[in-house]
Amino acid sequence: MGFLTDERLADIQRYMDEEHDSNVKDKIGIHKERAHNVSILVKIIDDLGGGSAKIENNIVDNNSQFNQVELIETFYRKIRFVDDFTRQLFLTRALSETNNNNRQSRVAIRNLLNTVRIDLDEFIDFYKDFILNSGIFKKTHNFEETKANCEYLKQNQWITIYRGFNTKEGEAIRTSNNKNKADYYRQKEGMGFSFTLNKKMAFLFSIMFQARLLRSTSKYGHLVSHNNMKEEIHKHRSSIGRASIGRYVIHKDNIKCIEFGRREEEVMCDYRDAKLIDYKFISDLNLNSKELDKISQGEMMTYQLKELNKMTDSKIHKWWKTSYKVKKDIESLLLKTKK
Repeated sequence: MGFLTDERLADIQRYMDEEHDSNVKDKIGIHKERAHNVSILVKIIDDLGGGSAKIENNIVDNNSQFNQVELIETFYRKIRFVDDFTRQLFLTRALSETNNNNRQSRVAIRNLLNTVRIDLDEFIDFYKDFILNSGIFKKTHNFEETKANCEYLKQNQWITIYRGFNTKEGEAIRTSNNKNKADYYRQKEGMGFSFTLNKKMAFLFSIMFQARLLRSTSKYGHLVSHNNMKEEIHKHRSSIGRASIGRYVIHKDNIKCIEFGRREEEVMCDYRDAKLIDYKFISDLNLNSKELDKISQGEMMTYQLKELNKMTDSKIHKWWKTSYKVKKDIESLLLKTKK
């Protein structure tokens, strides 16, 4: 990457080292330094990409010259972090804002994730302590939710996860329709590396790609209403599809990263390891949906979640009320992964 020379990389490392307080030996101080390491690098990526608004456009622009994934990988491999835990925190946070709709980027992200080697139980213990005791998370953070998620991940071999995605017209979601084949559980259209433990969060993410794409050309700007946003569909017809949501299971050994700090309850993995159990359509091809019509696009996810929770008649409250229980007769199929 031309603008990230060895000299520039050394400057970034020097800046991070200068921020290190060698006198801070207590756990809280180290936690704060970890968070600062991550925020410094994420801010640099944001600035190099042209700022937050430009970064959002890069996420949906397959022709963007800004190679965000390459920059993330360079930092991940070459920067000297406080420790490996901080390195994983950075990777999760940085990858959560990338274009995984672009095949080239998606493969690069997948390959990077597959270099991650962590003991998930050990990482969870570390992560829970980071969330609960660092003092850097606001009082509004749902700490009980974080603890419950960590316990769920530790106590189960098969983890139920969810993903919101875009389904273009005429595209098959499953690789095969034969339930006796492993490919039945492998997603084709709408695949990606980012999932959530929260089905309602996945519901909101089902329109995230489409909304970003439509906002990129809308005269109304970032806070465009759902109905005004749909005026842009004709400009992006080949890319805009149904807002969709899937329920998956993944073996805990295949989870690469977790991120609960932003209340998105995020889990990252190689998408080939996430097994698609079921899926639902939330909108039609023109994004018509009585529920999505009532949600303020462009607002923080926590605000959107409050709006969704008020819709007591929403289908998402009725779908998938319990975690999926993997039965022995299909477990062997779920463990097969083509790579």
